Amino acid sequence: QRPPPREAQGAPVRAAVAAVPVAAAPAQPKRKLSYKEQRELESLPGDLEKLEAEQQELHGRIAAPDYHRAGADQMRSDSERVAELEKLISNGMDRWQELDALASKIGAGRT
Repeated sequence: QRPPPREAQGAPVRAAVAAVPVAAAPAQPKRKLSYKEQRELESLPGDLEKLEAEQQELHGRIAAPDYHRAGADQMRSDSERVAELEKLISNGMDRWQELDALASKIGAGRT
């Protein structure tokens, strides 16, 4: 006796997988941005621009040919500020995306 063709062997497995019910995600209550979130969303682009401008200025200062004369304390301080700015900008971008996605979801729900 010959084994069944490959297509026939895989069909029951696919049917069994397809028959498994998928638990529906619990519906999240619709809400709108709070006043504070709306103000934050509006101010984030400007805040991020200021941080990026400071970052560019700092990178320019560090890249100057005579920067090594600034002294160890200044160099350490600048290095710490660069790391802090990178973190602030990254966190700000993440928050902006989060609020923007929430605002978009709310706006899409109104249609």
